[in-house]
Amino acid sequence: RFFDGIDKNDITDSPFKGVYEVITYNPIDSMLISEDGQYLIQGDVVNIKTRSLIQKSSKVKNLKLALINTIKDSDKIIYKAQNEKYQVHVFTDVDCPYCRKLHNNIGKMNDLGISVKYLASPLASLHPKAQAKMQKIWCADDRNQAMDDYNDSGTIVDVSNCDNPVADQLEISKQLGVTGTPAIINTLFKFIAFYSQHHLETLSEHWLQPDPLFFLSTFLPGDIIGGIIFFFGYLYLRSVWLKKKSID
Repeated sequence: RFFDGIDKNDITDSPFKGVYEVITYNPIDSMLISEDGQYLIQGDVVNIKTRSLIQKSSKVKNLKLALINTIKDSDKIIYKAQNEKYQVHVFTDVDCPYCRKLHNNIGKMNDLGISVKYLASPLASLHPKAQAKMQKIWCADDRNQAMDDYNDSGTIVDVSNCDNPVADQLEISKQLGVTGTPAIINTLFKFIAFYSQHHLETLSEHWLQPDPLFFLSTFLPGDIIGGIIFFFGYLYLRSVWLKKKSID
């Protein structure tokens, strides 16, 4: 389901006059489309007066939150903090190097009061053997120990295949728009370079305040960096033009 079968309830007004926000479901996202349906806006739209992105509806965040909540805790690998203050869901790939860095810091995260709930998102294009390994881990009697053993020494638990949720969680990750790991989902929509020790130390203070759904990523995507550079470049050129106009 993308453009096909869009319901009228999937179309809402936006702050941009003559432009509507349209919800899509595979992956769950929204886009801005002109009133006549001929033009689609790709990228961010900035309010020049406030210098902020235009506010979209909360429907996408609510849909993603509802989807993540369909996954039972019994299908996750949970590292629970003793004095829990926050919970994060982490879509992980056991062969992802940054996922290993995150896992090496999981004790520190627990000390900060952050409980970690692992979900499976093996990236076949990068790590073609990861899904089979993760199915073994999810089939282990002690999933946490199996996860620790593979992270620490590359040892895969010797168990028979079982009915496991790895493939289902991978499909959910795609519907949520996860394209990299570790993808950390909580109640705030931010990007952070998670492998940084500085970010780990300031995580609970700055990045886990209650708000709608959020993804932490291992990197700030290049298109966002490009957009930031373009935006501030535009503001600079506009200020120069206004100054020249006032002089003239």
